[in-house]
Amino acid sequence: MTKRHKRDYGKIMQIFGIAVCILIGIILGVIWFYRDGLPPTSELRNYTLRSGSEVYDRNGRMIHLFAFEKRKLVSLKELPPHLIDALIITEDKNFYKHFGVDIAGNIRAIVIDVVRWDFSQGASTITQQMARNMFLTLDKRISRKIKEILLAFRIEREFSKDEILEIYFNKIFWGGQIHGVETASLYYFGKHAKDLTLAESATLVGMIQRPNYFDPIKQPERATNRRNMVLERMHRARKINDEEYELAIAAPLRQPGSPVRQYASDYFIEHIRLYLERKYGTERLFEGGLRIYTTWIRISRYSRILY
Repeated sequence: MTKRHKRDYGKIMQIFGIAVCILIGIILGVIWFYRDGLPPTSELRNYTLRSGSEVYDRNGRMIHLFAFEKRKLVSLKELPPHLIDALIITEDKNFYKHFGVDIAGNIRAIVIDVVRWDFSQGASTITQQMARNMFLTLDKRISRKIKEILLAFRIEREFSKDEILEIYFNKIFWGGQIHGVETASLYYFGKHAKDLTLAESATLVGMIQRPNYFDPIKQPERATNRRNMVLERMHRARKINDEEYELAIAAPLRQPGSPVRQYASDYFIEHIRLYLERKYGTERLFEGGLRIYTTWIRISRYSRILY
């Protein structure tokens, strides 16, 4: 290498070093600027999901859920493995490898957002989605995206991967007032999440991106196409074999049956609501996780509450 080449190389390295220092300074400045707007670590660990109050008929079947956000909590251990596989394959295939953020994916999304100025790109990991749903707004702005990334780092330090998945499954929005996989399973399929088939799991996971657009009740054709896309990804990733894939693709979108909201008379449910609101208050009824057992049967004209 000649002296001239050495000088040129030295200048390039100096420029590169300055650029790296500027980049690090910008990153540290962004972190410092937005850190005050993030919840403290203690709030992350103490965050709790509030469950509504469940109403059961005389046969032990849930017929209604009183809740501001209709949610019935479930443990990750109760969920079928194919539901968890479907979520990870569809929403965040590197979930167990990253530390909260898919660096390459987020850089690509931010660059495209800035160039197009439309803020339409995604690339959020499961942890980022959890951060957004727990503590942030849903507006598509660069400032929110930065907060989401910083908060995802904190969440990964505070929670295990399984804890993140459990909170995610219990928090995620599934259309209407439906929050959490257990409530979604009861509403759309009339069964508990632990009993979901492979095809039903793929249907619910397929809804996460746009719950109302892929609603299996109102938009069965869209929901079926989306479900099949999830199944195809699982098949390519070898999470399901050929036989499982073919059976799930051929399965009907929903078995004959009614959503949970149609199980009981509106008059009967309203009678229960008025009684319990007077006795316990609105907040406890809608967020207190009560279990209400009744003598309800379809043919009865009047049903009383059992204590």
